[in-house]
Amino acid sequence: MTLPSYNSTKDKNSRYAIGGDTEISGQFMKWWERKKLPKDSSDKIYVLEKMYEGRPELLAHAVYSNTRLWWIIYQYNNILDPATEFVAGRVLRIPGLDRILAFMENNAAIGGIKK
Repeated sequence: MTLPSYNSTKDKNSRYAIGGDTEISGQFMKWWERKKLPKDSSDKIYVLEKMYEGRPELLAHAVYSNTRLWWIIYQYNNILDPATEFVAGRVLRIPGLDRILAFMENNAAIGGIKK
């Protein structure tokens, strides 16, 4: 059985399509530069619970009702190594869904894929 291939540069909710500028060549990503969403007083401060440790998609579902938006939490909190940084007790800033949607909409025209 062959699994269908997944290309995150073609996923409209992907950080490679909305969260930054991506340059690709053929089948390979050459460069990705993230866009920064400014901090805001409306951000929620959240201490990561054990049940979400290593499971950003579950936290994204709880916060945004969308498992595919896990990357927003990582990107917003500068998490590079989930094994050591997305652990119980970590204090996270969680931007509101309205700000996320506005960010995605505003950056769709200027971000995304460059060939």
